[in-house]
Amino acid sequence: MRVSRVLLAFAGGSLFTAASAFAQPEHLFSIANASAPPRIVSNELIVLLRSNGPSPEEVVEKARRREPLPGLLGTGDPIRVDFGIKRRAKGVVRQRLLDEPDRPRARLERYIVLEYPRSTSLEATMLALEGDPNVQSVEPNGRLHLHLSPSDPLAAVNADSTMYQWGIHALNLPAAWDLVKGNAYLGLIDTGLEIAHPELRAFDETGGVPIFDGGPFREHFSYDYANSTPEAPDCVVDEVGLYRGHGSHVSGIAAARTDNALGVAGACWHCSIMMMNAFSPFSTFVKAANSLRDLVDHGVQIVSISAGQAGVTCDSPPGTFTLLCDTVADAE
Repeated sequence: MRVSRVLLAFAGGSLFTAASAFAQPEHLFSIANASAPPRIVSNELIVLLRSNGPSPEEVVEKARRREPLPGLLGTGDPIRVDFGIKRRAKGVVRQRLLDEPDRPRARLERYIVLEYPRSTSLEATMLALEGDPNVQSVEPNGRLHLHLSPSDPLAAVNADSTMYQWGIHALNLPAAWDLVKGNAYLGLIDTGLEIAHPELRAFDETGGVPIFDGGPFREHFSYDYANSTPEAPDCVVDEVGLYRGHGSHVSGIAAARTDNALGVAGACWHCSIMMMNAFSPFSTFVKAANSLRDLVDHGVQIVSISAGQAGVTCDSPPGTFTLLCDTVADAE
């Protein structure tokens, strides 16, 4: 399956949708409300190594053996060093990336994540790393926050709108369904989903024997980055306060089983959902980047993430959002 264009919209207060024919690469990634600097999560820094210096594999391996790091990180003592993108390129793909180090996908291979003790001054460490000849850029591993509610007055609940899907009528989807009902691999980076929900589950296992139920969830293309476990069955509804059910809600709007005389109708009748659980309750640049990279590797055609960080765009000063911007550029 060829990915002709991947549309993404990260927003502090909006979820954007666009036709691919009108999307320009420099506009594929946007953050609303340019006002606040990146928030730092824990004590982690994202470092992009230069292509002519030590390799990420060399740095990570030495760090794991607690050996001195090669010509790098002379200030501070990180307590953990890991790859920015964990699924590493191999074979001919890796060789091609080494031959073309300026490609976004090649840069993704050169990111590492450094975690420091709580007592470490990240600001001072960042300044020192920026002066290291082996470092191309440094950024804090900031938080991405789920969108809660838009400020637009007409987006608020009015009258008895809880009793019908006003959204599909506002979009005039019934007329669109007369022409096409939709068929695509849809990637969601969210809080997971309720895999046993009759509108979402692919298989009904209530009788002890899995029976195909026609739902959109594709377990084999999903992953739980929020809890760092590889078992997709753990890709469930987030349990944290206001965010509980967000991923299931978004999944249902996009692709709940339609024309089954049950519950709601999804906008896309025949879409498959690839869920990347990346929020618990917030995500990070690293989790979002790994989620998007996995989706692209598995042939995603559309990606939705209703989250972002105020005040940051890919036009911001270098070292503020480079990992995610390179991931989006690679997806494009």
